[in-house]
Amino acid sequence: MRIVLFSTDLMLYSAVSGAASAGSHEFQSGTDIEALAGALQEPDTLVCLDLNTANGDPSVLARKMHPDVLARSIAFGPHVHIEKLNAAKTAGFGSVMPRGQFVAQISGMLNR
Repeated sequence: MRIVLFSTDLMLYSAVSGAASAGSHEFQSGTDIEALAGALQEPDTLVCLDLNTANGDPSVLARKMHPDVLARSIAFGPHVHIEKLNAAKTAGFGSVMPRGQFVAQISGMLNR
């Protein structure tokens, strides 16, 4: 499986890349949707969107994803950013959660 992280947070990069490596998954990160567009169409991709990124508009990213990728994707952000979290749900992200939950559970989610 390929894990694609949309975030500028180096701590998240470290946590997600480490979890991906532990599970023998390919890992990519960035914020340029067009540069990662090919991966977004591969059904074996898992997208993790940090809603705090400059390109954190979930509807823009959702329109670029294969339906299977969107259904499996994860969006996360601060628990107090209710509007952003709800926007990700509306855009069709498979899982939407607070950032702390994402960080705590990423290893388990990648190795299911």
